[in-house]
Amino acid sequence: MRGTRSRSVPGTQDRVVPFRCVRAAKAVSRTVSIDIEVDLIRQCREDWRRGETEIWRHLSLEAELRRSADGRLRLYGLPGHVDGVPVPAPHPTMVLTRFEEPGLCVSLSSAAIAEAEAVLSPATVISLSMARAS
Repeated sequence: MRGTRSRSVPGTQDRVVPFRCVRAAKAVSRTVSIDIEVDLIRQCREDWRRGETEIWRHLSLEAELRRSADGRLRLYGLPGHVDGVPVPAPHPTMVLTRFEEPGLCVSLSSAAIAEAEAVLSPATVISLSMARAS
């Protein structure tokens, strides 16, 4: 009986498959740093101005905008507000957006808010409805 040899197709053995160049996914930023102006407000100390408020300190700070779980932008890095402060939507014709919180008045660029809205995309929530096993 003659020995038979299996013939292989040339180029199929020990074939080297080149790796495809795949670019790494960009890291998605979760914060946007912006410059803000903060006026710290307190009750007036003079008796003749009772009931009025006054600006007792003006600060220029770098703060962070982050998107919260409910999808709104919040401003972090303010004195006395560890949980962040909700940022209102910018008015399209105004250069500055001003809003007040207890004890402070914040001014920031409307363009910075619009840019943060675009960069910090809201989280996608996927709800799965599964039947319970009985």
